[in-house]
Amino acid sequence: MAALSIVIQPPARAQVSTTLHPPLVAELNFRGAVTGHYFFAMAFLLTREGNIVEGGLSGTTSVNGVDVTTAGSSRTTIYFPYTDLAILAEGAYKIRVDVYKVAYDRPDGYDFQALVKSSRVAVVNEAVPAVSAGKSLNIQEK
Repeated sequence: MAALSIVIQPPARAQVSTTLHPPLVAELNFRGAVTGHYFFAMAFLLTREGNIVEGGLSGTTSVNGVDVTTAGSSRTTIYFPYTDLAILAEGAYKIRVDVYKVAYDRPDGYDFQALVKSSRVAVVNEAVPAVSAGKSLNIQEK
């Protein structure tokens, strides 16, 4: 069974329309290898009530997975880095990430895999001091 988690959470406080730093990074981890498929993820902004805020995020909201599996590992690890997301309105939000699997020979179809929600982000219309990332990752495409 696949496990999806947020390995780098967005900052607890952010300025409106400013790129989130640290950037949100989701991780999909599962036993074995997957051949003939790739994964992509979509990010959605959620209100406190869990409703999707249409047009609430700017930046790249759909990303392809980056396979960072260690050679010889029995588990596959795929990262989904959101390096340029910004929240466009004041308020308290979470970001939901949905992951899908696509077969190379069937690019018009996809299968939902999992979803995960970030910690809460308070977005304000004033400058917010920069926060250093709690965990750094070396993400490289294979």
